[in-house]
Amino acid sequence: MGGIGDLSDLEEFFLGSGGFIEGSLAEVSAAFVGWRRELGYAPVSTGVQGRLEDQLRRLNPLTLEGRPREVLVPIAGWVAYFDCFARASDPASVCGELAARMGGRAVLARFGPVSYAGMHIPTSVQFHLWGPTGKPPLGYVRAIDAVKDSKWIFETSGEPLSFEEIENYSKRLVRDRFTVDMLRRYCVSLGFDPYAVGSYSSTGLLVESTLPWMVANPAEEVWI
Repeated sequence: MGGIGDLSDLEEFFLGSGGFIEGSLAEVSAAFVGWRRELGYAPVSTGVQGRLEDQLRRLNPLTLEGRPREVLVPIAGWVAYFDCFARASDPASVCGELAARMGGRAVLARFGPVSYAGMHIPTSVQFHLWGPTGKPPLGYVRAIDAVKDSKWIFETSGEPLSFEEIENYSKRLVRDRFTVDMLRRYCVSLGFDPYAVGSYSSTGLLVESTLPWMVANPAEEVWI
């Protein structure tokens, strides 16, 4: 897919639904682990090493029942969030909660279609920004969505940011109004390039939680 660089299939799948929280690994992990502890999940943190792919594989196995394993990986003053949900990471709730707790910013950067190991991200390009000036109930500062269901739909909310290419939003073809290339440039304008795999730290954090309601079902597990 144009605009995302030279990614492996595994990297493309996880980065197709990436969440990014502004701050150091120490700051973000303290807020995140504290939240998980408040929820009664008894989180256990373990340092992880290696390339981004190596750190993502520490999420194994992916499940449909919950998110007992989550990985945090630093990138250029932000921290990427990934989880073990087998239908693609779902970072929106984590981004919103951590932005509120830390009084900072968080970003959802999503694109598709992407398929990997029987899993699928639908056709879309989405940019959501949370921050101190975000409006309730979701806390968005800005949201831009180009999504294809039965037809393409383009929607925005919040005030345009200084770096936005708003002239694109009036293009005749809805699918051309917000592209993956634009999504990448918007993230770069905030200080990080989510699709430059070499920018990710070789040291991240695996957070494992005990989910009281979760019953392991090997038939629904996906190994990556």
